[in-house]
Amino acid sequence: MTSSEPNPNRSKLPENYSFDDSASGITIHGSQSDELGTTYWPPRLRCPQTGGSVSPVDLATTGILWSWSYVHLPWMGDVAPNGDDEGYGVGMVDLDDDGPRLAAVLMGSRDDWHIGAPVTARELPYKTIDGKPQSILAFERSAS
Repeated sequence: MTSSEPNPNRSKLPENYSFDDSASGITIHGSQSDELGTTYWPPRLRCPQTGGSVSPVDLATTGILWSWSYVHLPWMGDVAPNGDDEGYGVGMVDLDDDGPRLAAVLMGSRDDWHIGAPVTARELPYKTIDGKPQSILAFERSAS
């Protein structure tokens, strides 16, 4: 397969996350190894440890900030996650309910973050592409 040909497996993968009108408004889609019970994000076609089958699973939308950094690069989206253009936070979040660790944009200023902080997933409007609004997954500090 050359780099110009589309990957035939790409269309088989489910979305990584979706935004809707439910109470939380966000569903993080993952996969779970049928043999090990381990969860993965983004969703996989096969278990990366055993090569066995996986089943779709919805992951927790809350977690704990495991690590974070502040990026001093221009934000490419329409509105910066911290409200200004002085950089933005990125972090590794351990999802609750024994979920996987994932990387995401952090909402707020650098003073909002510390390792161990409880976080909640949220929708971050990113750009309008071909007239359709696009959003990405982000996390904000939880009240608790």
